Amino acid sequence: MDPPKSQSKGVSTGTTIVAVKYNGGVIIGSDSRASIGGSYVSSKVINKLIQVHDRIFCCIAGSLADAQHVTRVAKFQLSFHSIQMGSPPLVKAAATVLKELCYSNREDLQAGFITAGWDKKKGPQVYTVSMGGMLISQPFTIGGSGSTYIYGYMDAKYKPDMSREECIQFVTNALSLAIGRDNVSGGIAHLVVITESGVDHVVVPAFLYPRAGYVPKVPSSAPRPVVLQAFCPPPFREPDHRKLNCTCPVRALDAYVHRAALWRRADQLLVCFGPPKRGLPATKQTLSRWIVEAISLAYESSGLPSPLGVKAHSTRGVAASKAFLAGVSMQDICNAAGWSTALTFARFYGLDTRATPGSSVLLP
Repeated sequence: MDPPKSQSKGVSTGTTIVAVKYNGGVIIGSDSRASIGGSYVSSKVINKLIQVHDRIFCCIAGSLADAQHVTRVAKFQLSFHSIQMGSPPLVKAAATVLKELCYSNREDLQAGFITAGWDKKKGPQVYTVSMGGMLISQPFTIGGSGSTYIYGYMDAKYKPDMSREECIQFVTNALSLAIGRDNVSGGIAHLVVITESGVDHVVVPAFLYPRAGYVPKVPSSAPRPVVLQAFCPPPFREPDHRKLNCTCPVRALDAYVHRAALWRRADQLLVCFGPPKRGLPATKQTLSRWIVEAISLAYESSGLPSPLGVKAHSTRGVAASKAFLAGVSMQDICNAAGWSTALTFARFYGLDTRATPGSSVLLP
């Protein structure tokens, strides 16, 4: 009888997963997109960080069905092991369980794992479990199809004994770079911070980067990425959070980018969707028309008459005024808007949002 043939075809893992040790803990993170065959996005909000015990997490790459089954078996075995020992399992024990499951089923499984956690014996630890069942301990590791784009960044920027804030920024940057380049990684970034004191879940917002060649109104101010915070991101902890997530700008932009990918012919974020300029960058006039139409549709869907005199530029004044009333410093407002002084806001954009037409729609 011939020995079983190993799979010669590469497996498309379709994800980006990261784990990094820092001074006092470990951070494990991943993107939130699941795809079929690298071409069809089946889910944009999946959480790939699986808690296998109190302070032990693993993130998955490869076949989702295989990975979910392996983690379910691992969770059962670790729970039983914890009862037998009368103490929480070691991180290495969890990684070893995953390794044995992957090795004993290496001809059938198409899933790899990163295991990270904290225990009393060795503190924070990171382990890589490959698809064939190889187990390696490392200070940091990456996996998935998006990892091929960030090996250089990880090697150049990693430093031992980082602080919590430095490590969160390091992992966030790595996932953002991979999501921006890998067509099957995307969505938002899920992070879990594991320390002796417990576990913290962190959802990373989306970043919009200035277009190459962009010149701000104020030449002295360098263009900076725009940070979009996720609104009620998964996992949903309250029944209403799934419905509220429909208004999340991060979710909406992610859906738009992937729908527009079918006809996109430019790197600019917003492109035309109708002929004859389908796929080309949308002009300022087109964007203004879209904004006014969106405001009018919002009123119509609420059964209210559309306000008179609303322009696309009105959103700039309302947003800045709302930020000012909420206590945001004028310096931060000017930096975000590209204004050189607060006089620009006071003369042209300062509004009483309670009396501004359209403020009931423009404001949350």
